Order: sequence, then C-alpha cells, then structure tokens
Amino acid sequence: MALTKVSFSMIDGAYFNVLDYGAVADGTTEDTVAFDLAIAAAAVGGGTVFVPSGTYYVDRIDMSSDVALVGELGSVLKRKGNIIIGVAYDAAIVDNVRIENIEFDDNAPSGPSAIWKICMYIANATNVTVSNCHFYNGYDISIKAQGPDGIYIETGTSGRNSILIENCLIEQFTRQGISITNGANDVTITGCTFKDCGLFGVDVESDAGDATYARNITVENCDFINNGNFAIREEAVVTGGLSFGSPNPVTAYHNLNTRVSGCYFKTTTATNATGITYLSISSTFNMIVTDCIFDIPDTGSDHSVTFDTGSFESENGIVSNNVFRVRVESYTFGSFKFHGNTLNGSLAYLVMAGLGTGKLISGNNFFNAGDITHPIIQAYSRAFTISDNLFRDTRILGVAPAAVLQIAGASAGTTLFTLDAVIANNNVFGEYGSFVNMSGGSSAYGLKNVKFNGNRITSTEFGIKLNSSGTRPNSFAIDIENNTFTDLTGIAVYLFRVSGLKVNGNSFYNCSTNTNVILLSECSNYMANSNIVSDTRAGAARAIYAINASGNPTPSALLSSNLALNTQSGFTIAGGEGTVANNTTY
Repeated sequence: MALTKVSFSMIDGAYFNVLDYGAVADGTTEDTVAFDLAIAAAAVGGGTVFVPSGTYYVDRIDMSSDVALVGELGSVLKRKGNIIIGVAYDAAIVDNVRIENIEFDDNAPSGPSAIWKICMYIANATNVTVSNCHFYNGYDISIKAQGPDGIYIETGTSGRNSILIENCLIEQFTRQGISITNGANDVTITGCTFKDCGLFGVDVESDAGDATYARNITVENCDFINNGNFAIREEAVVTGGLSFGSPNPVTAYHNLNTRVSGCYFKTTTATNATGITYLSISSTFNMIVTDCIFDIPDTGSDHSVTFDTGSFESENGIVSNNVFRVRVESYTFGSFKFHGNTLNGSLAYLVMAGLGTGKLISGNNFFNAGDITHPIIQAYSRAFTISDNLFRDTRILGVAPAAVLQIAGASAGTTLFTLDAVIANNNVFGEYGSFVNMSGGSSAYGLKNVKFNGNRITSTEFGIKLNSSGTRPNSFAIDIENNTFTDLTGIAVYLFRVSGLKVNGNSFYNCSTNTNVILLSECSNYMANSNIVSDTRAGAARAIYAINASGNPTPSALLSSNLALNTQSGFTIAGGEGTVANNTTY
C-alpha cells in the first residue's frame, strides 16, 4: 500500500521525532527504547510522535493516552518479539490514540511457540484510530495456531471502545487479519483490504458471558480477497472473508448490532480449492448485510455465505441489495429478511433449513441461478414467506434447475414437521424442470399449511408438484389459488396424497402438452373450483383433461364452476369419489 507522505508541517501540536530520542532506523538495531522515550515525552501534554522513513526493529511499543504515532512513506516497524504495538496491553485504560501511515512488518523470528504473534494488540482502550497503515508478512507456518494476526482487539469488562480502523491493507497472516474478541464494542472497519490470510480476513469471536459479547461492530466498504488461503495456511479450511461467531456459547446472541455494508468478496487461483465461507454470521441479534458483492470464485465450486448454520441461534437479520454469485444458507436465524438481492450464476442458490421462524424472501432477482442439481431455493424450514421475487433463466431444459423451489418435510422425531409457508406473487420465466417440487416424506413427517397465491409461471416444464410417499396422508392443507400458468409442457398442478387441498381460481393457458393440466391423485377432502383452462393449440398438442381426479380414498371432493376451453376433454373424477358440478367445457 502506498502510504501518505507526511512532513513536519502537516502535524498539529507538539511533535517528537523518534530520531531525536536515539532511533537508528537501520532495520537491525533495536529502537524500542527510543520509541518509549518519545511516547513518554508526548504523553506529558499530548502530542505526536513522528516516525521518519526507515525500518525500525522494535519489541513491544506501548502507547499512552493523548498520543499520535505518525509515519510517512517508507516508515516501517519490524517485529522483534511477540507484539509490535500495544494499546492498553497491560494498562487499565488508554484513551485517545492515533496511529497513521505506518508499515508493520511481521516477518520476524517465531519466538516462544505458545505466545501469540501480533502486529497491534488493542485491549482496554477507548477512542483509538488506526489509518492508512499496512500490515504484512505474517506468514510463519510454524506458529500458525498462535498467529500471526494483524490486529487483535479485546476489552473484557472495561466498557466502551470506540475504535476506527480505516484505509488499511492487511495481508498474508496465517490466522486473521483482524481478530475481535472478549467484549470489544463500537468498532468500525472501513475502506480496508484483507488479502491472503490463512483463516479469516476479520474474525469477530466473543467468549461466553454477557460482559464479553461483541457489540456494535461495523465493517463497511472493505475488500476481502483470497482469504482462507491454502498456500498461506498450508491446510484446507472452510473459513474465508469475514466471520461473526462464538467459540463457546452458553446463551445465544454473542454478537449484538452487527453491520456489513458495501464490501467485496472474491477468491482467485491462490485460494483453497475445496471451497470457503466468504461471510459467516451466527449467535447474532440485530444484523444488517447490505450492498455487498460476493463474487464467483475462480477455482472451487463450494464457496458460500452462511447465516447461522450452527446451533447458536440468531434473530432479527436484514440482508438487502447484495449480489450473490455463490450459495447462501440460513438455518437457525429467526426473523430473517432477505430482500432486494440478486443471485446470479449456477453457483448461486439459497438454502433454508432447520430452526428459525419468520424468514421472508422477497423482492429478489434470481437470474440463471442454480443448476440441474441445485434448485434455486431449497426450503426445509418452518414459517417462511417467499414473495414478489423474479426468477428468470435463459438456459435450456436440462441445464436450468430441476426446480425453482424445492420444499420438503423434515424429520422432527415422530411428529409432523409444520412448514406454515406462503409462496405468493412470484414471477417465473424459463425452462425450469418445475416451479415448485414438494416432497412430503413418510407418514412420520410431512408438510402442512403451504399456500400458493398470485404466482405467475411461464415456460417451465411442470408447475407445482407434490409427490408424497409412504402412508397417506402426510401432507395437509395445501392451497393453490389465483395463480397463472402459461406455456407449460408438463402437468401444471400435480398433487399426490394430500389431505385438505384447495385448487381454486387459477388460470392455465396452453399448458400440459397432451397430458392433464391438473392431476389430483389419492387426495382427500379437497376442492378444485373456479379454475380457467384455455388452450389455443391444435390436435395432440392440446391438454387432455383440464382436471383429472382419481384414486381418492373418500367421496369428500368437489369440482365445480371450472371452465375448459379447447382441451381434448373437460373434467373427470372417478365414480363415487366426489362431486362434479357446474363445470363448463367448450
């Protein structure tokens, strides 16, 4: 990184040149004492320690309150021991510290293997600014478990931090570029670049106990490139760009008020080819991720963004206006809003599963997302809404995903797994295998309360399919109402072994080439009313039956007030299985 050229005239207030206190700056003579003397002098009334261009070989330098440490182009601090700079490392409180235009060279001897190797250690400090600095060469595989880290921040129980890290380049550390832990709060990282770190670029990892939670952490306008790097770490890892987690949770929500915005995530050929996690957020209460780009990896196909995939549980999350070209996962995250995002490319799809109710997936643009083996949205969860999204694919059938939505029952002991899902007002266009593919599973678990309303589906093969297996019924209360299906080649609505079913008020145009438009098989307690099936095609290209219902176990079915225009046949229901009334066929 090109640091700013600084002259004495640019420094406000009293300044203290480390060369005046005996620093040699030749890269081999230790200059620690000179820094200690200059900082002590500046601390008397508050002032700036100026570090002229040169390489300073130092052991730990301890900052004092009301002191700035300012370098210029070519000002390098080279680590001799375990830490280059300590800010309240062993002091009760240090307040009002500024560090600017310094290069931190961490390429130093290992030292004792059980001691962390860190460029800058910020502990019980308040009002700290680190700007326009370069942290680098922390690559030492022999001590990868103890660092090196670029910056390490912790507070414990001392209270408010207020730390700003801005416009820094942090690269090639075997662990993290920045580690934030043990009660750190009010930390903003902005305009920084994190490259080629062995684990994460930034890792927010609090320990157990309310006093050590991480609070009010903001990461904005940063670039995360090639983190989770196999070449640096010399082991395959699934870590990557940015992580908010907890190593030892006792209760949920170890990260409070988290914000990530305007960041860019990317890997190239230098990274771990087995796949990494660009962004991981867990054990979090109040989260915003907005205006970020998660770019396609140059190598590896299993990169992801994860929102609480463990058992720590999170709540109140907003993910908006991002671009995802990799997989997105949300499991134990409650009140999770995924809105206004773009998912693009065959590696980009969304998985929802497990605990965490109140997921809202709305207003997103899915363009050529997923592939033949990965549906665009896989939902194995409870209480979610998928609404007002655009699904568009220009690929051909057999290349486009087999399903836009894959919805399945999930085992919950021996009881029914309840989905309580709403799929409404989505617009689907492309040669997908189906709009929705549902699976109820066996009699031990299944689906319940799934509602489809106001969706517009065009040019897919199948529309809405539910193919249950095992002892019936295992899927209950499926409502398909007021949807529009156009130019489907296969069955538009196919439901097998459902109890409590409504197929009402839907419109079908030129659907189901030489087959049934609506096929209801072995269902009970259902109705199919006020549907319109219109076909302008000729001969065998037309649909056979507008509605075909057969093999149903009880006479509790009603087909009424439906209209079939130019189908090969109108409506059919097996004798004694239900009532057919007031239907019209032309």
